Amino acid sequence: MIYLLIVFCVWEKQIQTDWMGGTGIPGPVTKWNTRYYEGDSVTTAIEGQVSLIATSRDYTSAGWARHSIELHPGILNHAQGLMPADIDNDGLKDLVAHTNDSVVWYKNTGSNYVFSKQIIGFASSGGISTTCVFPSDLDKDGDVDVLAATIGSGVAWFENQNNGSVWICHQIAGGPYHRVSSADVDLDGDLDMIAVQNTWYGNIDIFENDGAQNFTLTQALSNRATTDGWRVYPADFNKDGYPDLYSVLYNVCIYLNDGASNPGHFTESFYATLYSDGGWPSDINMDGNMDLVCGEYGVDRNFYAFLGDGTGTNFTQQALTSGGFQDYTDGAMAIDLDLDGLPDILGTAARVGWFRQTGALTFTPYNIDNLSGYSSSHWIYAASLNNKCNPSMDILVTQEGEHIVYENKMIKSFADSGGVISSILELSDTHKELKYFGWNACLPGDSTLAFWCRADTSGSTINSTSWMGPYYAIKNIDSIKLSPAPCVRYFQYKVEFAPQDTPVDVAVLYEVSVSYDTCVGGNVEETKTVSKLSLEIIGNKIMLSPGKRIDQAELCIYNTAGEFVQTLYKGELKNKTYTFTPELKRKGVYLVICKCDGNTQTVKFVKVK
Repeated sequence: MIYLLIVFCVWEKQIQTDWMGGTGIPGPVTKWNTRYYEGDSVTTAIEGQVSLIATSRDYTSAGWARHSIELHPGILNHAQGLMPADIDNDGLKDLVAHTNDSVVWYKNTGSNYVFSKQIIGFASSGGISTTCVFPSDLDKDGDVDVLAATIGSGVAWFENQNNGSVWICHQIAGGPYHRVSSADVDLDGDLDMIAVQNTWYGNIDIFENDGAQNFTLTQALSNRATTDGWRVYPADFNKDGYPDLYSVLYNVCIYLNDGASNPGHFTESFYATLYSDGGWPSDINMDGNMDLVCGEYGVDRNFYAFLGDGTGTNFTQQALTSGGFQDYTDGAMAIDLDLDGLPDILGTAARVGWFRQTGALTFTPYNIDNLSGYSSSHWIYAASLNNKCNPSMDILVTQEGEHIVYENKMIKSFADSGGVISSILELSDTHKELKYFGWNACLPGDSTLAFWCRADTSGSTINSTSWMGPYYAIKNIDSIKLSPAPCVRYFQYKVEFAPQDTPVDVAVLYEVSVSYDTCVGGNVEETKTVSKLSLEIIGNKIMLSPGKRIDQAELCIYNTAGEFVQTLYKGELKNKTYTFTPELKRKGVYLVICKCDGNTQTVKFVKVK
């Protein structure tokens, strides 16, 4: 018997865009998070990317270049959230911040850390310096939105409607609020809000998203002391895939997500007394369990770690430095800054500096810059702003009256090979038919990036299943069709990096994904009819005819290096012909790519004038 199936491109997909949790999770896991199973000669604590480790560096002052993004008296010293986000979808990392009662973004001009200030909307500080912004694609439309919390305006999100040129403010709750972030706390596929009340510290409010960006206050975490609820951010401390929360100030608190029993509801699981103005989750001791690194702000001014055992309830407090570092402990972050595979510590107050982990929780301090005065800065963050295939981590700092980026120039060379093996991913509680495996990467000409993957019906036998591959990445953004498409429950991937010499630029991996669909029952022969999508160039126009209705599609333009240029369309396609006229600044050859989830079609477009 032959069945005729009409297949639309609405397959399920799992995506991994962050490996900062490092190694230690063999799986099976039901959702890729910030961890992988094992790695060799690769970075293990880099947010949003994975690459080869660095092998030579310049630790002197020549290793950093200071870029003043804006000087303005309205930049407050407690302002939180100077962070990167590609606001205008041009492939370059912009910045978001709060300045002078406004939520702002700084457009990356592509010219050596030069940014142009743009206004998002009004958010009064209320005369109190504890302002906060947080970039997040809250409505999942492909444009990065910006969350804001201030004393005067409360908590809101600014909807990005046209690549940063049009913004709509959606008020969630009136003031006072001073912190905000987002996470899918109930794992329903929609990003929820986490906000902190009051002028300086207070209760932690959870606003759950119904999928249509209607937010409901589902829990107000009442702290055991009014001094809790200061810096609050998500992290998975018990490795169950559900985001937990931590809060630091006079006390360190861990709140575990109840998970499958009551998703999105939090219960205090750990409490300790430590006056900490800064804290950051990291597997600082590389044992596979999430820890919390804090800067002590009141007595000895040292950095501490609360070392977790993976349960989310047991943490051992350990001093990481001694002798006092009061100039650095008013803001803290733990991340692999020199790309040697070991998480380091960043700190700020009257100065900006970092503490290099040389092994076994041993740290060496390096000063980067002196700021305008004691406790002038309370925010430090690390992210790669480089537009080339160079994974060096820059430092973002807000001090009184100034937003600053310190360009990391210390990396000189990288390891000659390395790789990552993912955790085993359980696709669902039923068998699924694998469709496509895809990636988003940066590929310099002298490096290779190879992928393998394997799948099985059992999580216990997948380790003995043969790998499919290698599949070599040719384009920065691409996917491979898995043929034959097995009907399985478990999936795992492997990636290997290999530069051909000793380059300054190496391949950087930003995203991997797997697409899958419901299996056809039994061993029936089947014929699949995919919509006859037509993509062609006529003159200076792009003509797209899907042939049938497609629920979700994306039409984008890339240059021949595989770098993103612009999005022409994203959303539902009806059975009609669409016409697009791209706006391109430069002459040359471009690639027009239409993606229907795992299905991809590409044509060349030549701009001659």
